[in-house]
Amino acid sequence: IPPKELGVLIVLLESAGHVVLKDMIIESVWKNIIVSDESLTRCIYSLRCIFEKIGYDRCIETIYRKGYRFSGQVFKTKINEDNTSDYSIAIFPFTTSLNTLDPLILNQELVQNIS
Repeated sequence: IPPKELGVLIVLLESAGHVVLKDMIIESVWKNIIVSDESLTRCIYSLRCIFEKIGYDRCIETIYRKGYRFSGQVFKTKINEDNTSDYSIAIFPFTTSLNTLDPLILNQELVQNIS
C-alpha cells in the first residue's frame, strides 16, 4: 500500500465504526501540506480497489459531504513492547545469479546467501 493510502487507512482504522471528517484525515495524513479533497478521494478509491481484490468490498463508506467511515471488522491487539526477539538478522543488498523478480527464486537466493 502506498504511503498516503496507508496513512488514510490507519486514520480510518483508528476510528473504525465512526465517521472521520475529511479535514481530519487530510490534516493527519498530509500534515501542513495544502491538498484538495481530490487527493483524499484518490486514496479512498485506491484503498477500495485493494479491499475489493481481496474480497472486502464496501469496507469504506462515504458519508456525504462529511467524510468516511471504516465499517469492516477491526480487531485491536496490544503490542507487547517488552517482547524482544532473541534473534535478528539484517540483509544488505545482494546479487542474484538470475535476473528475476520471481519471489520463489529470490527467496531461494536469499536463503543461499545467508547460509
